Amino acid sequence: LKPPPPVNVQANIDAMQNRISASKPWQLRASIGYLRDGNVNAGPVGTTATLFGVPFTFTPSTMPQVDEAATASAQLNSSFAVTLDWSLQTSFSANKVNYRQQQQFNSGAYSFGAGATWRDGPWVVTLPFAYDLLNVGNAVYGKTLSFLPSVDYAINPQSVVTASLGAQSKLYTSNADREGSGQSASLGYRYVLNQQGSFLGVSARAAQDKTRVAFLDSNSAA
Repeated sequence: LKPPPPVNVQANIDAMQNRISASKPWQLRASIGYLRDGNVNAGPVGTTATLFGVPFTFTPSTMPQVDEAATASAQLNSSFAVTLDWSLQTSFSANKVNYRQQQQFNSGAYSFGAGATWRDGPWVVTLPFAYDLLNVGNAVYGKTLSFLPSVDYAINPQSVVTASLGAQSKLYTSNADREGSGQSASLGYRYVLNQQGSFLGVSARAAQDKTRVAFLDSNSAA
């Protein structure tokens, strides 16, 4: 595989692409690739394991499986100004990995989002909804519906305070115990360094996931 550009070069490429597409109401990006996976099934490194003092030997099917895959991704974004203060955005993305032999590990991730942005002086309010679908082994694995409102306040052209909330509903086709809801909240500050958009930032985030069984619940803070 051809190595990716250095980080600073890639950043310049991304910045140029963003500037080119900023004036267009529609943005489309797509890619295809090749993947050689040395451990498709996340198998163990050794051939044996000891559990409760008893040795077990792994079967050949549980050992690391090597395979090749074709990958593809696409992203379509749109932004339309309703008035000088209001705009509507939509986005769709798809990512596929198809293995040549281990097709039970094929995956597909699809996401659709839509929302509105309101601007008033230093304030920017965004109200997006998102729907995510995950396929594993060519079958639906899980679905997530999210509402992720956020508020930005520009103290001055260089300093911006950000706050966001999140609410999610999660459904799993083959694992109902994991179904539930999630909530999150974050607060951050960023300082813009230059006209290219480089910035320094700091943020704090708290999140909680509730499921049908208590041992799958989680709480996090960062």
